[in-house]
Amino acid sequence: MATAGVLRRLALLILLLGLPGFAAAVDCDPGYGDDNGSCALCPAGSFGIGGANAPPCEPCAPGSSSPESAAACSACPEGTANATPGGLCLACDDGFYQPNTGMTQCTACNPGQTSDATHTTCVLCQPGTANPDSGGICAACSPGTYDGQFGATQCSACTPGSYSTGGATACSLCDPGTSSPEGASHCNDCPVGTSNPDMGGICLDCPAGRLQPLQGQTSCLLCAAGTFSTGGATSCTDCDPGTSAIEGSGVCDNCQAGTFNGVSGGLCQTCSAGSYSLEGALACSSCDPGTSSPPGAEQCSDCPAGSYNPNVGGTCLSCATGSISAGGATECTNCAAGREANVTLTECLACSPGTANPTAGGSCSDCDPGSAQPDAGQISCPLCGPGTYASQIAASACLECPLNTYASEYGSESCISCPTGTVTTQTGASECLAIDAFFDGFEEVITPIRFWVPADEKQAMGNPLRDAIERRNSLSEKSFLH
Repeated sequence: MATAGVLRRLALLILLLGLPGFAAAVDCDPGYGDDNGSCALCPAGSFGIGGANAPPCEPCAPGSSSPESAAACSACPEGTANATPGGLCLACDDGFYQPNTGMTQCTACNPGQTSDATHTTCVLCQPGTANPDSGGICAACSPGTYDGQFGATQCSACTPGSYSTGGATACSLCDPGTSSPEGASHCNDCPVGTSNPDMGGICLDCPAGRLQPLQGQTSCLLCAAGTFSTGGATSCTDCDPGTSAIEGSGVCDNCQAGTFNGVSGGLCQTCSAGSYSLEGALACSSCDPGTSSPPGAEQCSDCPAGSYNPNVGGTCLSCATGSISAGGATECTNCAAGREANVTLTECLACSPGTANPTAGGSCSDCDPGSAQPDAGQISCPLCGPGTYASQIAASACLECPLNTYASEYGSESCISCPTGTVTTQTGASECLAIDAFFDGFEEVITPIRFWVPADEKQAMGNPLRDAIERRNSLSEKSFLH
């Protein structure tokens, strides 16, 4: 029975050896392995020990690998890893590193870092780059952002008024007349209605009272007088009639009382003399007769006493000499003859003695020499009568001619001395008497008489007789009054 079993196993073995695919053990070189009775080259990631009865190629363990036809596996070098049996040691991805050998996986670099070229260590991101992720790479800052530090996890946006292209370590300032929003990659011209005077500034709306109709400007223009604007204007608006504005105004104001403006975009003008206006006027109103105003008035006033205005919109005129007025007059009243106006032309006064005025509305004039006026308020100066005179102007009375002088006509300015051989017997004579005729019939009586006249009687007799006798004696060389 035992022999029979051995024979059957032997017969089975012979049968198996004769089957297709069945081979006897082979002797292989290192790096090769048995492959159905033949030596096969071990692929990368596996190894074969070779030798008699060589086993098949076996995969390398994780953390190691091998090149093709390797007799043994080697630990993965630094900067590589292999997590799969029979796999290859692959370089760590960017952002990952492996400082050790024989490792099955790489380690991620922290945010703000990335792996070096050998993937054996991590390095900080360079300025102008950033990495927000673990195991990420340092990417260049996108346009409109920047980073000026090492190890940044993210780039910062450029502030308004600045810009950047990719990978910037700093933002560039926009030129005057241009600007940009936050995170801009380029600058734009300031739009109409705005301006920017500064490097790196922003475009601001033109303030009230200014305008800018063009793009890319560094300043705004002033609105002209008579116009205004609100903020961000591209043009200025005319002020309405009755209002106006100074240059650079943001609002129109009513014309002040005493001024006016009748057109859009015009300026407030001063009302002329003889007219007036209230606030916000389109035109000035004329003053009524009897009233007037100075330039720029807000109301009319009565003409003062001593003046008048007969016209609408006229001015007050001073009354002529010899006429007067009360306040608010449209005409002046002449003073009557014999009277004249006072200095303020508000009252008629009687001509004073020594003067006269013959004409209504005239002035009192001094009496001429040879005339006089003793009373006030008279229209003429009467001439001095015979025997009287007035040597000065403005005489209030005519004076009698002294003894031995005379005035024979009306209007004498002085008296005439009596001619030789004549005398007057009293003052105020209009003629002189011959001495001989005066003494005819008396000479025989008085010539031989030596007489004495008391002083009081001489005064009673008067000087004319004595004067006449003395005058005659001196002329006739006769001696009496011994």
